[in-house]
Amino acid sequence: MIATKKNRNINLSDDDSTIWISISDLMAGLLIIFILTLTYFILSYTEKTDYISKNQSLKEKVLKDIKEQMESKGFNVKLDEEQWVLRLDLPLFDSCGVDLKNEGKRTVEALGKVMHSEFIKDEYKNSIETVFIEGHTDAAKISKGGQCKYNSNWELSAQRAINTWLGMKSNEPRLDELKNQNKERLFSVSGYGKTRPLNKNWSKRALNRRIDVRIAMNPPSIENKPEIISEIKRV
Repeated sequence: MIATKKNRNINLSDDDSTIWISISDLMAGLLIIFILTLTYFILSYTEKTDYISKNQSLKEKVLKDIKEQMESKGFNVKLDEEQWVLRLDLPLFDSCGVDLKNEGKRTVEALGKVMHSEFIKDEYKNSIETVFIEGHTDAAKISKGGQCKYNSNWELSAQRAINTWLGMKSNEPRLDELKNQNKERLFSVSGYGKTRPLNKNWSKRALNRRIDVRIAMNPPSIENKPEIISEIKRV
């Protein structure tokens, strides 16, 4: 009976050892999975950060190149380097007007040519998601029954953006053929009304009747995952 009890104690000890080995293997496996997962997220974060940084550099470069080309042709444009927005540097419209003034029309037509020549370059291929043509108005109220045929500054600014786009496209029809990596048309228009004035001085309100060009770059793709993910699947 004593021998049996002794054997039982030995057997129990063996079982305990096996259990602890199994737990150790499990913990080691979980630690490996954790390390691989952490490595994947670090690599993924680094990859996306690099992608965003590269895209920002591309956006700054294309806007600077467009500005330089326009100025070499004798047209004045501004580049807001805080927002990275290209701004046409002259009053384009009369108060409550949507038709481009003569000088504005020539500027817009030249801009269309320059933008097309830049956007078709290989270095910008599949990098640009959208180009916004943004319309803005001054703060003058639109009175019902007045000479202005638009009911609000929102509508007025949107029509200004549309007419600017049409002016650009009339001189460079190939702009309408440009598409992003999703095969969607590159250009779009938007209207901000009086909500984003450049100058709040009433005597200089004509400066607020403007067009801005804003470029949106493609966000990082989640499809290009680091190869480390395959290691995680094998664990």
